[in-house]
Amino acid sequence: WKTNNTLQFAYNIRYNHTDNVRETYDYDEDTETYSILNPDYSKSLWNHFVNQTFGMSFNAVHTKYTYNIGFNINPSYTQSTSYVKNGSLDGSDSILNKVDGRSVINYSPQLRFTYRFSRESNLRFTYRGNTNQPSISQLDPTPNNTNPLNIRVGNPDLLPSFSHNLSLNYNHSKRASQRSLTGNLQFSFVRNEIINFTSYQDTTGIQQTMPVNENGSWNSTGEVLYNMPLDAKKKFKFSTQTRLSYNNRIGYIRTGKQSERNTSGTMGIYENIGLSYSKDWFYGQLRGNMRYSKTTNTLEGREDQQNSTLGITYNTQLYFPRNWVLASDINYRATRGLSAGYNTNEIIWNAEISKQFLSKKQATFRIKWYDILHQTLSINRSINANYIEDNEYNILTGYILVSFSYRLNQMGGRMNRR
Repeated sequence: WKTNNTLQFAYNIRYNHTDNVRETYDYDEDTETYSILNPDYSKSLWNHFVNQTFGMSFNAVHTKYTYNIGFNINPSYTQSTSYVKNGSLDGSDSILNKVDGRSVINYSPQLRFTYRFSRESNLRFTYRGNTNQPSISQLDPTPNNTNPLNIRVGNPDLLPSFSHNLSLNYNHSKRASQRSLTGNLQFSFVRNEIINFTSYQDTTGIQQTMPVNENGSWNSTGEVLYNMPLDAKKKFKFSTQTRLSYNNRIGYIRTGKQSERNTSGTMGIYENIGLSYSKDWFYGQLRGNMRYSKTTNTLEGREDQQNSTLGITYNTQLYFPRNWVLASDINYRATRGLSAGYNTNEIIWNAEISKQFLSKKQATFRIKWYDILHQTLSINRSINANYIEDNEYNILTGYILVSFSYRLNQMGGRMNRR
């Protein structure tokens, strides 16, 4: 029975000073230049920030288990002033809001515990907590009039948010049989999350956005990965990855001329199955994957959304004499349930040829042709409690890349000394 305990302390300090000056000028017809200061759109910010970290952790190592308990304290001090540079009649700065000194303390506890059932399997639990203070701009109550129809103001009554993150991981692996099983559970939630609330003025149509604290956001994920050979010589191998997730988000959505609280829940299912075969001169792998998600909303009138993606991939490598390698992969992907014009079917085909040379094969010359069929599309869906957004990005397709690489170090080599 062996034990090894250590206690560690740490300290650091960080200082930052910023002065963000923004000046907007109107047109002067007499001088025909933009020289008349507009104080409504010339809000500047001066900030002085000092942050310290005091950390302590205790680590214990036993024969069957290890654990680590840590705690960080982060006191910080901030001075800030929002002003209009040269905004007073006498040419001095016009002060809009001044915080002489704001002292806050953040803290972040953590716990890691690992239990070893044997050399082949273990269970690990992790917890991390973290405090996040609102930024100076989120606390500053003076309005930002950059967009006259959407005025942003800070909230001096904001509370810091605190996030909790928990994970449980099980791992079992046998090298001799090349079988492995991994299971993961993750859960996180936030107290006093900072989100935006928007109010509307009926007479003017102007909307005002201000950050507020809310509770109720959490995320959860469960995942299992399994790998195994299918024959005695271990040339055929099977793998599977299954993931289930559910995310709960809080937000405010405009209904008519007011914002109402909405809770959106997104359920996700992902499955990836693979089958591979390998021998001295050949490797081939066929994979199929499916992704499905559904988002529901508590706010009346908000429609549920669901989308799915189906993918099939095959990749292979052929090994020829004199260290020549021919490789290729082809990927089919179909998306459904997105906005009009974003549901696609694409086939991406890549191919490459490479050669290793020199005495220890430390140099490689490679030519790779990406997207031979010119079908690559970059489409992404973003989901939160306020909206669902589909985006398509322009990317480079159908190009050839020629590369040369050389390894400078050789692991395991001998060094001669004289």
